[in-house]
Amino acid sequence: MGSNISLLNSCKYMNEKIALEFLKKPQLCNIGEIDGNDRTPLIFACKNEMTNVALKILKWPNKCKLDHVSYNNKTALMIACENRMTDVALEILKYPYICNLGHFRAGKGNALSIACEKGMTTVALKLLKYHDICKIYETGMKCFPLIFACVNRMPLVALEMLKYPFECKLNFVDLKYYHTALTAACWECMKDVALEILKYPDICRINYINNTNKLSVLIIACKNKMTHVALEILKYPDKCKLDYIGYNNNTALTLACKNCMTDVALKILKYPDKCKLDHVDNNYTALTLACSQGMTEVALEILKYPYICKLDHIAGYVETALTFACAKGMKQVALEILKYPNICNIDYFNIQGNSALILAYSNGMTEVVDVLLKYSSENTLNNANKNVSMPNTDEVL
Repeated sequence: MGSNISLLNSCKYMNEKIALEFLKKPQLCNIGEIDGNDRTPLIFACKNEMTNVALKILKWPNKCKLDHVSYNNKTALMIACENRMTDVALEILKYPYICNLGHFRAGKGNALSIACEKGMTTVALKLLKYHDICKIYETGMKCFPLIFACVNRMPLVALEMLKYPFECKLNFVDLKYYHTALTAACWECMKDVALEILKYPDICRINYINNTNKLSVLIIACKNKMTHVALEILKYPDKCKLDYIGYNNNTALTLACKNCMTDVALKILKYPDKCKLDHVDNNYTALTLACSQGMTEVALEILKYPYICKLDHIAGYVETALTFACAKGMKQVALEILKYPNICNIDYFNIQGNSALILAYSNGMTEVVDVLLKYSSENTLNNANKNVSMPNTDEVL
């Protein structure tokens, strides 16, 4: 570099050793020098991830032009956040009123949105102490700090932002992830954040369908077993799209049954005309799922609609609701199903070769066996596959 050797150029060309030598004698180097593209030594040190040099420069905050904006419309703080230089960003933030905290880059956001996008929890929390300067939302912003905080699982940051709910733009959709804050919080299983957002049901878009994963907020909550969140969403049945079928063929009801979310399933079933009782989710109905999981209360509620819930369906090509109920010892459910002997696949043998009669007998369900013997044409206790003889049917009675 010859006669062009300087602190600015040593930072520009990533020569950390020379830069640190210059900084041993700060009075002899121009810490605040600006090149033809509006870049300072500090900006170059941050751009080139020279942490030690940047921290050394910051010992002279009044000289290093902390508020300076480079040719590409970035401050040193924004660049430090882009490169996840936490120590440098925190050092800059010791001087909040001279580091241009409020600088906003059109379409790209400010230091807060960058810190959240990069998952820098400590920096974001520090920035939020000055949210009146480094705003949670700026007109024209396309990168939303709250959504980034949720996507990157930063619950402390998200909850801090939600102290200012009307600044967070809860109704906005991020064009990178196609999330709202609520769908992002549910997707990342952030229960406390989701519940806080749901305190503002009129603006948080409970009815939103994520364009990337094609799931509703309620389906996401059920998929991730977020019982409290799902119950809160269900306070708004006209908004939460109970009849929506997700890309993987799930409904909120089938997922609630699959994940043993009894309270959620029962709440959904208060709206039988909306919740797709007849839907088959990957070869299982809500009824067969409820029976397979031993959810007696849910199964009985579904069975209030016997001609809708597909009593004859064979789940996974191996079990019916009746064989599941008998296998699980769900006497009340089995008896309720058997009120409809002509549509419940009463003589079906499951993949193990067991009929409902064999399963009910094995579980000591005497009343069920009695009804089965009355209606079933298959009154043997022999296993269909192994042909293992069971005790005589007279012994059952």
